[in-house]
Amino acid sequence: MKQENQLHGSSLNLAPEQIKKICAEIVDYLSNKENPRYTQKVRPKLTDRQYSDLSALERMPYHGSEAVSTFEKYIQLLTTQAVSTSHPGFLAYIMGAASDVSVLADFLAAAISAPQTSASTSHLTTMIEAQTIKWMCQLLGYPETGSGLFVSGGSVANLIALQAAIKKKRTQNIVDLNQYRVYVSKYSHSSISSAVSISGLLPDQCIQYIETTQEHTLSISDLKTKIKHDQEYGYIPLMVIGIAGCTSLGVIDPLLVLSDICMKEDIWFHIDAAYGGFAVLSQEYSEALKGMQFSDSLTIDPHKWMYAAADVGCILVKDPNILFNTFNQSGAYYSSDDLTFSNHLQFRDLGIQTTRSFRALKVKLSLEIAGRIGYQQMIEKDIHLAKYAYKLALDHPNLEAYSCHLSIVTLRFNPNLATDENFISETNLNKINQEIIDDLHQLGDFFPSHTWVNNKYLIRLCIVNLNTTEETIHGLLEAIDEVGKSKTCNYLTHMSTQ
Repeated sequence: MKQENQLHGSSLNLAPEQIKKICAEIVDYLSNKENPRYTQKVRPKLTDRQYSDLSALERMPYHGSEAVSTFEKYIQLLTTQAVSTSHPGFLAYIMGAASDVSVLADFLAAAISAPQTSASTSHLTTMIEAQTIKWMCQLLGYPETGSGLFVSGGSVANLIALQAAIKKKRTQNIVDLNQYRVYVSKYSHSSISSAVSISGLLPDQCIQYIETTQEHTLSISDLKTKIKHDQEYGYIPLMVIGIAGCTSLGVIDPLLVLSDICMKEDIWFHIDAAYGGFAVLSQEYSEALKGMQFSDSLTIDPHKWMYAAADVGCILVKDPNILFNTFNQSGAYYSSDDLTFSNHLQFRDLGIQTTRSFRALKVKLSLEIAGRIGYQQMIEKDIHLAKYAYKLALDHPNLEAYSCHLSIVTLRFNPNLATDENFISETNLNKINQEIIDDLHQLGDFFPSHTWVNNKYLIRLCIVNLNTTEETIHGLLEAIDEVGKSKTCNYLTHMSTQ
């Protein structure tokens, strides 16, 4: 009876031959380097038949369906139609290509389904996570005496860091949390504002956005001025956030100087290195990233520049006890054996999650298989490709190269460069470049993103992709030029009829 139920899909535990068949099809997709993940459009369009099939499932089915055929349907749909960050032309946001190692490690972790809460519950896997945290510290030059854990991403890591800072400062008998001030560049990630709000602080009052220099880094003089002003008016400087690779441009704040200021003023120093922290492995950026080791807390995202399958972020803290002291909550349902293990292994007490996935495994296996030198080579390859794109844009008659930091390049289509007159206004240049991005996404061969800097709409390429090549970059810039010329022609035609 059990076998019959499995074959008719009424059970979620499948027969061995069903499991093997489903896994074989997924493995065939992953192992075939000519598969659509690399060769199809990065953003395919669903066919009418596929839309129809999906629409037919708008209501949850009452009766179950046969497992193998159901999986085959979704394998076909997803492998041919879903957007994949592993496509060579995916250069948007900061979403790393998922390496084969991380994908298979995720599969293994899910198959084992270990409860990643505490050592007393799952000693082996929590020990693996603790060791991998040590490896992350070694990789980044962070003090190994600290603590940390793997989380869903930088947004949660930044929230945990802020909570830890508040916990440490609350010893000063502060009643109104809105006395606190958090200092950060205007190029900070939106998760900073979210973390402040979630923590019960009012962002409009508590966040001090610091002016930036011409190089788009945090202004030290403005920071000092704002700290002094707040102290004089009775506010409490809580945290300074240095950015190691901002989302828009990839710039790195002066971390060592920020560290000195925080030490002198007794302010919690947090570094959002979710993206750029891994560039410490490169020869070019290792010096600029000195200072990470002096931070009180550090956000770093393996699902960005470690090419780990999403999701996996990481929070590291210098004080080995601060996370436990911040998040530890007792419960009648927790094992009393927990007290016999180090606080570092009580991961449910180090952050906001109790039930946690075994994210550490894909990070550990990736580090073990690639090694430090392997990651250095992969990261330096992406940095090279960014420079290559910037150089092509500089030499192109219709492309205006704006910036190149780490592996992020910004540029725009600007036909004014080929003339002595600015015959297209800044407003219309912004519109044309917005339309270029929209058309590229619709065409589907490339998927860049955009950012706004100094009221300019810029096309933004972020290269954290194992599969991107010089050929990819060359093809994208040609596509930008081709679409841009078409948009300019349409604009001039429209203007001539006015």
